[in-house]
Amino acid sequence: MTTELAGMTKIEKANAKFQALSDKKKRIAIAKDVLKQVEAEKYLPTVGIYFYIDLGADVDPVPRGADVQKVLRSSNAKCEVCAVGAAFASAARLGNNLFYKTSREAIAMDRIFEGHVDSMEHAFEGYAGSNTREKMFFKKYKDAADRLVAIFQNIIDNDGEFTP
Repeated sequence: MTTELAGMTKIEKANAKFQALSDKKKRIAIAKDVLKQVEAEKYLPTVGIYFYIDLGADVDPVPRGADVQKVLRSSNAKCEVCAVGAAFASAARLGNNLFYKTSREAIAMDRIFEGHVDSMEHAFEGYAGSNTREKMFFKKYKDAADRLVAIFQNIIDNDGEFTP
């Protein structure tokens, strides 16, 4: 173990390892985490919602500015997410450098998915301004969950790039 990791908690070590990855490797790690969270039913793919954390009926909503990693690592946290919201949530889970501020600025600010954010979102939401490949991708997967899984599997299969 390196000296700089000595004395760090397990989560701090995981955060440091994630931060040391190249952006391409971060995109792949995020994509794998999204698939894991969808499978575990922690992420609920939802058209029209960026990122909404549901902690249960007896818990107040998560305020803007909250430490997303702490919230998402709680055992009962579930999130309604779109494609970019899922990337944001997993980037926060894996690297803890994101705080819940405003919708699209959160992941764009992190710059990990720079150049992919609009394409991912168009392929998930089916926006009118989407290019032909994004529209075809959207139409191919009728179910939001299937579409979200396909987007992040596409990123893994294409070495960190989203190519609809």
